Amino acid sequence: MSVPPPKTRQEKVRKLPATATKRGKRTTLKDIAEAVGVSINTVSAVLNERSSPARVGDSTRREIEEVARRLGYRRNTAASLLAGGRTKTLGILLENLSNSLAAPMAEAFEQEAARRGYQCFLGCTQYDGLRRIDYIERFLSHSVEGLMLIGVWLDPDVEVALNSALSSNTAVVTVDIPWTDHDVPVICGNHFMGGRILAEHLLEVGHRNILYLSPPDVLHFDSIQERILGMRSVIENRPDLACEFEVAETPGRGLTVVSDVLLPRLRGDKPPTVVAAGHDLHAFRVITALAEQGVQVPRDVAVVGYDDIQYDLLWSLGVE
Repeated sequence: MSVPPPKTRQEKVRKLPATATKRGKRTTLKDIAEAVGVSINTVSAVLNERSSPARVGDSTRREIEEVARRLGYRRNTAASLLAGGRTKTLGILLENLSNSLAAPMAEAFEQEAARRGYQCFLGCTQYDGLRRIDYIERFLSHSVEGLMLIGVWLDPDVEVALNSALSSNTAVVTVDIPWTDHDVPVICGNHFMGGRILAEHLLEVGHRNILYLSPPDVLHFDSIQERILGMRSVIENRPDLACEFEVAETPGRGLTVVSDVLLPRLRGDKPPTVVAAGHDLHAFRVITALAEQGVQVPRDVAVVGYDDIQYDLLWSLGVE
Protein backbone atom coordinates (compact mmCIF):
# COMPACT_ATOMS: atom_id res chain seq x y z
CA MET A 1 0.00 0.00 0.00
CA SER A 2 1.58 3.24 -1.14
CA VAL A 3 1.82 6.26 1.10
CA PRO A 4 0.93 9.62 -0.51
CA PRO A 5 3.75 12.17 -0.53
CA PRO A 6 3.56 14.91 2.08
CA LYS A 7 1.78 18.06 1.04
CA THR A 8 3.87 21.04 0.13
CA ARG A 9 3.48 24.39 1.91
CA GLN A 10 1.56 25.74 -1.09
CA GLU A 11 -0.85 22.80 -0.95
CA LYS A 12 -1.42 23.38 2.75
CA VAL A 13 -2.77 26.89 2.17
CA ARG A 14 -6.40 26.76 3.09
CA LYS A 15 -9.18 28.20 1.04
CA LEU A 16 -9.54 31.91 1.69
CA PRO A 17 -12.26 32.43 4.33
CA ALA A 18 -15.44 33.71 2.74
CA THR A 19 -16.14 35.97 5.70
CA ALA A 20 -12.92 37.85 5.11
CA THR A 21 -13.89 38.76 1.56
CA LYS A 22 -17.39 39.93 2.38
CA ARG A 23 -17.95 43.54 1.57
CA GLY A 24 -17.63 45.77 4.61
CA LYS A 25 -15.65 43.32 6.76
CA ARG A 26 -12.07 44.26 7.50
CA THR A 27 -9.54 41.49 6.92
CA THR A 28 -7.73 40.58 10.12
CA LEU A 29 -4.42 38.90 10.92
CA LYS A 30 -6.44 35.90 12.07
CA ASP A 31 -8.04 35.55 8.62
CA ILE A 32 -4.61 35.49 6.98
CA ALA A 33 -3.18 33.11 9.57
CA GLU A 34 -6.02 30.64 8.98
CA ALA A 35 -5.63 30.85 5.22
CA VAL A 36 -1.87 30.23 5.31
CA GLY A 37 -1.89 27.79 8.20
CA VAL A 38 0.48 29.65 10.49
CA SER A 39 0.12 31.47 13.79
CA ILE A 40 -1.17 35.03 14.15
CA ASN A 41 2.22 36.01 15.62
CA THR A 42 3.96 34.84 12.46
CA VAL A 43 1.62 36.88 10.26
CA SER A 44 2.07 39.89 12.52
CA ALA A 45 5.86 39.56 12.35
CA VAL A 46 5.73 39.77 8.55
CA LEU A 47 3.00 42.36 7.96
CA ASN A 48 3.85 44.66 10.84
CA GLU A 49 7.51 44.69 9.78
CA ARG A 50 9.04 43.70 13.07
CA SER A 51 12.73 44.41 13.17
CA SER A 52 13.90 40.78 13.64
CA PRO A 53 11.43 38.20 12.23
CA ALA A 54 14.33 35.82 11.51
CA ARG A 55 12.24 32.76 12.32
CA VAL A 56 9.99 33.35 9.29
CA GLY A 57 11.33 31.73 6.13
CA ASP A 58 11.33 33.51 2.78
CA SER A 59 8.74 31.22 1.20
CA THR A 60 6.39 31.62 4.16
CA ARG A 61 6.88 35.38 4.09
CA ARG A 62 6.00 35.54 0.38
CA GLU A 63 2.98 33.34 0.98
CA ILE A 64 1.68 35.55 3.78
CA GLU A 65 2.20 38.69 1.70
CA GLU A 66 0.37 37.16 -1.28
CA VAL A 67 -2.61 36.03 0.80
CA ALA A 68 -2.77 39.42 2.50
CA ARG A 69 -2.85 41.08 -0.92
CA ARG A 70 -5.59 38.77 -2.20
CA LEU A 71 -7.70 39.37 0.90
CA GLY A 72 -7.26 43.14 0.65
CA TYR A 73 -5.54 43.44 4.02
CA ARG A 74 -4.63 46.94 5.17
CA ARG A 75 -2.56 47.54 8.23
CA ASN A 76 -4.38 49.46 10.98
CA THR A 77 -1.72 52.11 11.36
CA ALA A 78 -3.78 54.16 13.81
CA ALA A 79 -4.18 51.24 16.18
CA SER A 80 -0.48 50.38 15.94
CA LEU A 81 0.53 53.95 16.70
CA LEU A 82 -1.90 54.27 19.60
CA ALA A 83 -0.54 51.05 21.07
CA GLY A 84 2.86 52.73 21.06
CA GLY A 85 1.53 55.99 22.50
CA ARG A 86 1.72 57.86 19.16
CA THR A 87 -0.86 59.12 16.64
CA LYS A 88 1.41 60.83 14.08
CA THR A 89 -1.27 63.50 13.65
CA LEU A 90 -1.09 67.29 13.88
CA GLY A 91 -3.74 70.02 14.02
CA ILE A 92 -3.59 73.19 11.88
CA LEU A 93 -5.85 76.04 12.94
CA LEU A 94 -6.31 79.26 10.99
CA GLU A 95 -8.98 81.94 10.78
CA ASN A 96 -9.91 81.37 7.12
CA LEU A 97 -8.48 79.99 3.88
CA SER A 98 -8.87 83.29 2.01
CA ASN A 99 -6.01 84.78 4.02
CA SER A 100 -3.29 85.32 1.43
CA LEU A 101 -0.51 84.33 3.82
CA ALA A 102 -2.08 81.74 6.11
CA ALA A 103 -3.26 79.36 3.38
CA PRO A 104 0.18 78.91 1.74
CA MET A 105 1.71 78.45 5.20
CA ALA A 106 -0.81 75.74 6.05
CA GLU A 107 -0.12 74.01 2.73
CA ALA A 108 3.66 74.10 3.26
CA PHE A 109 3.26 72.83 6.83
CA GLU A 110 1.07 69.93 5.67
CA GLN A 111 3.52 68.96 2.92
CA GLU A 112 6.46 68.88 5.32
CA ALA A 113 4.42 66.97 7.90
CA ALA A 114 3.44 64.38 5.27
CA ARG A 115 7.09 64.01 4.26
CA ARG A 116 7.84 63.12 7.88
CA GLY A 117 4.99 60.60 8.10
CA TYR A 118 2.38 62.79 9.82
CA GLN A 119 -1.23 63.45 8.90
CA CYS A 120 -2.88 66.82 9.51
CA PHE A 121 -6.34 67.95 10.59
CA LEU A 122 -7.34 71.42 9.38
CA GLY A 123 -9.75 73.83 11.06
CA CYS A 124 -10.96 77.28 9.89
CA THR A 125 -12.52 79.42 12.60
CA GLN A 126 -13.99 82.21 10.43
CA TYR A 127 -12.94 84.57 13.26
CA ASP A 128 -15.45 82.91 15.59
CA GLY A 129 -14.25 82.51 19.19
CA LEU A 130 -16.43 79.49 19.87
CA ARG A 131 -15.17 77.74 16.74
CA ARG A 132 -11.58 78.33 17.90
CA ILE A 133 -12.28 76.51 21.16
CA ASP A 134 -14.28 73.77 19.45
CA TYR A 135 -11.52 72.98 16.95
CA ILE A 136 -8.80 72.90 19.59
CA GLU A 137 -10.88 70.53 21.73
CA ARG A 138 -11.60 68.34 18.70
CA PHE A 139 -7.93 68.16 17.84
CA LEU A 140 -7.06 67.20 21.40
CA SER A 141 -9.81 64.57 21.46
CA HIS A 142 -8.06 62.96 18.48
CA SER A 143 -4.79 62.97 20.47
CA VAL A 144 -2.87 65.13 18.01
CA GLU A 145 0.80 65.38 18.86
CA GLY A 146 1.05 69.07 17.99
CA LEU A 147 -0.96 72.21 17.21
CA MET A 148 -0.04 74.89 14.67
CA LEU A 149 -2.03 78.15 15.06
CA ILE A 150 -1.61 80.42 12.04
CA GLY A 151 -2.71 83.98 12.72
CA VAL A 152 -5.28 82.85 15.31
CA TRP A 153 -6.25 85.42 17.91
CA LEU A 154 -5.31 84.16 21.38
CA ASP A 155 -8.23 85.36 23.46
CA PRO A 156 -8.53 84.17 27.10
CA ASP A 157 -10.74 81.19 26.21
CA VAL A 158 -8.28 80.04 23.56
CA GLU A 159 -5.46 80.32 26.10
CA VAL A 160 -7.39 78.07 28.48
CA ALA A 161 -7.75 75.46 25.73
CA LEU A 162 -4.07 75.73 24.84
CA ASN A 163 -3.12 75.33 28.50
CA SER A 164 -4.99 72.04 28.38
CA ALA A 165 -2.93 71.07 25.33
CA LEU A 166 0.35 71.89 27.06
CA SER A 167 -0.65 69.99 30.19
CA SER A 168 -1.15 66.88 28.03
CA ASN A 169 2.32 67.34 26.46
CA THR A 170 0.90 68.46 23.12
CA ALA A 171 3.33 70.73 21.30
CA VAL A 172 2.02 74.21 20.40
CA VAL A 173 3.44 76.62 17.81
CA THR A 174 1.92 79.98 16.88
CA VAL A 175 2.43 82.01 13.71
CA ASP A 176 2.35 85.82 13.65
CA ILE A 177 0.69 86.12 17.08
CA PRO A 178 2.99 85.40 20.03
CA TRP A 179 1.61 83.78 23.17
CA THR A 180 3.41 86.03 25.61
CA ASP A 181 2.30 84.19 28.78
CA HIS A 182 4.02 80.96 27.76
CA ASP A 183 7.37 79.98 26.37
CA VAL A 184 6.05 78.41 23.17
CA PRO A 185 7.70 78.80 19.75
CA VAL A 186 6.37 81.61 17.55
CA ILE A 187 7.06 82.17 13.86
CA CYS A 188 6.64 85.74 12.72
CA GLY A 189 8.03 88.37 10.43
CA ASN A 190 9.45 91.69 11.54
CA HIS A 191 6.24 93.67 11.03
CA PHE A 192 7.63 96.80 12.65
CA MET A 193 10.40 96.89 10.06
CA GLY A 194 7.87 96.05 7.34
CA GLY A 195 5.83 99.09 8.35
CA ARG A 196 8.93 101.29 8.32
CA ILE A 197 9.95 100.13 4.85
CA LEU A 198 6.41 100.71 3.58
CA ALA A 199 6.21 104.25 4.99
CA GLU A 200 9.69 105.16 3.76
CA HIS A 201 8.74 104.07 0.24
CA LEU A 202 5.49 106.04 0.26
CA LEU A 203 7.20 109.21 1.48
CA GLU A 204 9.97 108.77 -1.05
CA VAL A 205 7.56 108.69 -4.00
CA GLY A 206 5.78 111.80 -2.72
CA HIS A 207 2.77 110.70 -0.69
CA ARG A 208 1.86 113.02 2.18
CA ASN A 209 -1.63 111.83 3.09
CA ILE A 210 -1.62 108.11 3.89
CA LEU A 211 -4.58 105.95 4.88
CA TYR A 212 -3.90 102.52 6.37
CA LEU A 213 -7.01 100.41 5.73
CA SER A 214 -7.21 97.20 7.73
CA PRO A 215 -9.36 94.20 6.79
CA PRO A 216 -12.11 93.40 9.31
CA ASP A 217 -11.43 91.62 12.60
CA VAL A 218 -7.62 91.87 12.54
CA LEU A 219 -6.77 95.45 13.50
CA HIS A 220 -6.08 94.36 17.09
CA PHE A 221 -3.58 91.67 16.03
CA ASP A 222 -0.05 92.27 17.29
CA SER A 223 1.37 91.94 13.78
CA ILE A 224 -0.91 94.68 12.44
CA GLN A 225 -0.24 96.96 15.40
CA GLU A 226 3.52 96.48 14.97
CA ARG A 227 3.22 97.40 11.29
CA ILE A 228 1.27 100.56 12.11
CA LEU A 229 3.82 101.51 14.78
CA GLY A 230 6.57 101.08 12.22
CA MET A 231 4.77 103.38 9.78
CA ARG A 232 4.14 105.99 12.50
CA SER A 233 7.78 105.96 13.59
CA VAL A 234 8.87 107.01 10.09
CA ILE A 235 6.12 109.58 9.52
CA GLU A 236 6.49 111.22 12.93
CA ASN A 237 10.23 111.47 12.38
CA ARG A 238 9.60 113.71 9.37
CA PRO A 239 7.60 116.68 10.75
CA ASP A 240 9.01 118.81 7.93
CA LEU A 241 6.81 116.91 5.46
CA ALA A 242 3.57 117.69 7.35
CA CYS A 243 2.18 114.24 6.62
CA GLU A 244 -1.32 113.03 7.48
CA PHE A 245 -1.64 109.43 8.65
CA GLU A 246 -4.96 107.75 9.43
CA VAL A 247 -5.86 104.20 10.39
CA ALA A 248 -9.28 102.78 9.48
CA GLU A 249 -10.88 99.36 9.43
CA THR A 250 -13.46 97.94 7.05
CA PRO A 251 -16.37 96.50 9.09
CA GLY A 252 -17.03 93.75 6.52
CA ARG A 253 -15.66 92.06 3.42
CA GLY A 254 -18.16 93.24 0.81
CA LEU A 255 -17.15 95.72 -1.89
CA THR A 256 -19.81 98.23 -0.84
CA VAL A 257 -18.41 98.29 2.68
CA VAL A 258 -14.98 99.14 1.30
CA SER A 259 -16.35 101.93 -0.86
CA ASP A 260 -18.48 103.26 2.03
CA VAL A 261 -15.32 103.64 4.11
CA LEU A 262 -13.19 105.11 1.33
CA LEU A 263 -15.48 107.42 -0.64
CA PRO A 264 -16.20 109.91 2.19
CA ARG A 265 -12.47 110.24 2.81
CA LEU A 266 -11.63 110.63 -0.86
CA ARG A 267 -14.22 113.40 -1.14
CA GLY A 268 -13.06 115.21 2.02
CA ASP A 269 -10.87 118.27 2.39
CA LYS A 270 -7.66 116.26 2.68
CA PRO A 271 -8.20 113.08 0.67
CA PRO A 272 -5.60 110.34 1.02
CA THR A 273 -3.23 110.04 -1.90
CA VAL A 274 -2.55 106.39 -1.12
CA VAL A 275 -4.43 103.57 0.57
CA ALA A 276 -2.17 101.06 2.33
CA ALA A 277 -4.23 97.87 2.43
CA GLY A 278 -3.69 95.26 5.12
CA HIS A 279 -2.63 92.62 2.60
CA ASP A 280 -2.57 92.07 -1.15
CA LEU A 281 -6.00 90.43 -1.44
CA HIS A 282 -7.47 93.31 0.53
CA ALA A 283 -5.76 95.66 -1.92
CA PHE A 284 -7.52 93.85 -4.77
CA ARG A 285 -10.87 94.38 -3.05
CA VAL A 286 -10.08 98.07 -2.60
CA ILE A 287 -9.17 98.52 -6.27
CA THR A 288 -12.30 96.69 -7.42
CA ALA A 289 -14.57 98.64 -5.06
CA LEU A 290 -13.11 101.96 -6.18
CA ALA A 291 -13.42 101.03 -9.85
CA GLU A 292 -17.12 100.29 -9.35
CA GLN A 293 -17.50 103.86 -8.03
CA GLY A 294 -15.61 105.38 -10.96
CA VAL A 295 -12.41 105.99 -8.99
CA GLN A 296 -9.39 105.04 -11.05
CA VAL A 297 -6.22 103.58 -9.60
CA PRO A 298 -3.59 105.02 -9.66
CA ARG A 299 -4.87 108.18 -11.38
CA ASP A 300 -7.17 109.24 -8.54
CA VAL A 301 -5.57 107.40 -5.63
CA ALA A 302 -2.74 104.89 -5.26
CA VAL A 303 -3.15 101.52 -3.56
CA VAL A 304 -0.37 99.50 -1.96
CA GLY A 305 -0.61 95.94 -0.65
CA TYR A 306 1.43 93.87 1.77
CA ASP A 307 2.90 90.32 1.68
CA ASP A 308 3.83 90.25 -2.04
CA ILE A 309 1.70 87.22 -2.88
CA GLN A 310 1.87 85.65 -6.35
CA TYR A 311 -1.69 86.65 -7.30
CA ASP A 312 -0.60 90.24 -7.86
CA LEU A 313 1.11 89.08 -11.08
CA LEU A 314 -2.35 88.39 -12.51
CA TRP A 315 -3.82 91.81 -11.65
CA SER A 316 -4.07 94.05 -14.69
CA LEU A 317 -3.87 97.29 -12.73
CA GLY A 318 -0.97 96.12 -10.60
CA VAL A 319 -0.39 96.48 -6.89
CA GLU A 320 2.76 98.15 -5.56
